[in-house]
Amino acid sequence: MKKLTITGMDIGRTGCSALATTSLNELHLQYGVYINEDGAGAFANGLARNATLNVLEIIHSSEISDIAWQSIFTAFLTCKVKSLILDFNGLNDATVQSLSNALLHNTTLKSLSLQDKLITNAGWVILSTSLCGIMLNKLDIGRNLIDDIAINALTNALLNNSMLKTLSCYENPAVTPAGWMNLSAILRNPTSALEVIYVRNNSINDEVIYSFADAYLMLVIFPRVISHPTAMRPLPMCCAIPQAS
Repeated sequence: MKKLTITGMDIGRTGCSALATTSLNELHLQYGVYINEDGAGAFANGLARNATLNVLEIIHSSEISDIAWQSIFTAFLTCKVKSLILDFNGLNDATVQSLSNALLHNTTLKSLSLQDKLITNAGWVILSTSLCGIMLNKLDIGRNLIDDIAINALTNALLNNSMLKTLSCYENPAVTPAGWMNLSAILRNPTSALEVIYVRNNSINDEVIYSFADAYLMLVIFPRVISHPTAMRPLPMCCAIPQAS
């Protein structure tokens, strides 16, 4: 078996240890999975030694305590997981601090999805410090409470990332046009590998579009759609954003 999905279960210490040490490629824990603090420790110990797991998804599991999350995140000091999906778990600044500390030492993670509305600017600034040293290919920070302070911290962290190809920042309406224009600085770095950025349902205006176009990006905005058919060519400067229906 290469992939296992578990939904809405309480998993004890023995179960957590078994899951974390099984020779799976993908483990998906979804919608109400509960791991107590004792189980989290066993899960972390198993993950730290797991050499086969590539994808770990834990989503919509807000009953997991901060202490349990902190235990789980210690595994990422040595864990070989390449894709980590942590959406809508009620993570806060304290748990993000633990995640950030672990990621500072992680050398294998290539994709991170972190959609959670309880993380404040302080948490995003903390997380940004770890993103400076991680060569991610894909980062999804959509559907958060990010504003200009957070987006500027993330921009500074990703400015010298020569591996990032896809950045998803959709549904962060608190970011102003000035914040989005700042983000285009990533593309002005000649070493940037960024090919696609998703910024749908945000405060995007003509100035933002021109800023990204000037930085030579294939920009995708939906439902306000402007999508150039050829990647890595500038958007036409005459394009205006269609009004949402």
